[in-house]
Amino acid sequence: MTHALEGGYLGDVSFPWERWHADVPGDLAARLIWEAETAPGRWEAALGAPPRGGRVRLWHPARAGAADRAAWRDTVFERRLTQPVRQAFREHYPAGDGTATDMFGGYAVAIRPLLGVAVRDGWRGEHGAGLLRRDLGRWRVAFTVDGPLHRGASGFGFTGALHLQHRDGGQWCPARFTDAPPVLVSEALRSVDLLVSVAAFGLDDDPQLRDDARWQALTRLADRPLGETDRELPEGRDSCRMRRAALRRILAGFDGVSFGDRHVHVGPYAVHLATARVTRDGDPVTTDVRHRVPASAVPWLPYDEHLLERVAHTVVALAY
Repeated sequence: MTHALEGGYLGDVSFPWERWHADVPGDLAARLIWEAETAPGRWEAALGAPPRGGRVRLWHPARAGAADRAAWRDTVFERRLTQPVRQAFREHYPAGDGTATDMFGGYAVAIRPLLGVAVRDGWRGEHGAGLLRRDLGRWRVAFTVDGPLHRGASGFGFTGALHLQHRDGGQWCPARFTDAPPVLVSEALRSVDLLVSVAAFGLDDDPQLRDDARWQALTRLADRPLGETDRELPEGRDSCRMRRAALRRILAGFDGVSFGDRHVHVGPYAVHLATARVTRDGDPVTTDVRHRVPASAVPWLPYDEHLLERVAHTVVALAY
């Protein structure tokens, strides 16, 4: 039931109130935020029991303003609710008004885990075109990946722009992100974030990334089977795990810093270990750490990696 409800975000699914009342178990409904259409085009949000009559759908942060998102997060936190579908603290992504975004461009990614997650989530690779595509009804998102995308491929590649298209008759035409439903856009970008988060090595803006030694290191990492333990790196095989192990030591003296599987948390902020992307309670945040970190606070790094440096400096900036 929860997977079906969450999958409805991509289709902007809503139900008649009677069907919602009959099909959704009370315990499940009580921990979720619902919206009811109280007038044509007017939706009212409620926790657990939406107003009777009209249509009902799951609330999504991309359809709400900042104040409403903050209020619902406070409510869920104060009531200590465990939501069966991540809602109040769900990531959401504005993409601007263009037909493409570079939000997730410029990352070095391991092809094997990238394709593994992509296939599971409904992406199709087009090796010759250098694209991963996902069809969402009348909409299509196409993610540029410069690397091998055929079945069984390994090695690594580099990510580029994400494009939005709309089906017009029998053809796919470029479309602006503002033309598509905001929840569909947000969920498509969330799916891309998952791909990059799972498969990312580091950032392509490091001028040394293409040096032979690093190129060979990336090849070894990409070709190693998932789950294998590297004897030289006993605390973890993948770059994200190793980054976390290093940061635990680097940031040991900072108050308020804690670690999740793929994030470093600083109060309400979360810094992604695989992308250095910063969110505040799920909201994207732009940070400029270059002018916020005192020289005396710049941490020593146990190995040279651009992304490790960026994560560490971002955490220190947020902690000050």
